[in-house]
Amino acid sequence: MSGIFHSFKKSLGKGDARPDMDFIDAKARFDQYQEVLLKLKGNVANYLTHAVALFVSSSQITQDFGTLLEDPERDTHEYTELSQSMRQEHQALSHDQVAKLQHAFSTTLLSEIDAECVRNSELSKRVARRIEVFGELGYYQKKVNELRDERNARANKGKTESASDQEKFERNQKKLAEFEVTFAEINSKLMADLRQVWDSQRIVKMGPLLVRFLQQERKLADGYAAALANIKEKGFVTP
Repeated sequence: MSGIFHSFKKSLGKGDARPDMDFIDAKARFDQYQEVLLKLKGNVANYLTHAVALFVSSSQITQDFGTLLEDPERDTHEYTELSQSMRQEHQALSHDQVAKLQHAFSTTLLSEIDAECVRNSELSKRVARRIEVFGELGYYQKKVNELRDERNARANKGKTESASDQEKFERNQKKLAEFEVTFAEINSKLMADLRQVWDSQRIVKMGPLLVRFLQQERKLADGYAAALANIKEKGFVTP
């Protein structure tokens, strides 16, 4: 029998309340990764919403100022050129940048985060299955131990083993052996994958996304700054 089952049985026999700490630690790191990834998805989506709102709102604000300040039936005044220039630049900014921003965030950030969330979801299902099998393994190990103790107690008293008792013991032994095999198959690959998520995958996946986010921030800021630089301000100073 493998070392993991020997240690597991030994722990149960001693009443150890923490026989599964390697898995608990790996799962805790995975849960943290999954939790923060979902938080990141929400924050990126909020950032995109607010960035789009900034472009749209700034365009609408300049239109409102234009309505208040410009009157084609009257002579122009000192704010006419500024108002027209601001309206034109902000309308162009909103028209050009919103679609680009939405496309860029959807294809280079949100889609990748969604894909990682899907992979995590599949891993979560395997974690849940592993927990279920681990519980069954513990149940049958405890049951077999109890039946063995009862068997030994009868033998010490000189009592004969009944066919029913023998069948019950063998049936539970068989179930224990089945869950040992199932657990071994599930646990080894799962533990490797859980460790990989934290030890390497988070860097491989999240590092490039950080770079892409910075690139999009710069494009947003550069586009906005370029539009503002084009506005003919005429040396106005805010009162």
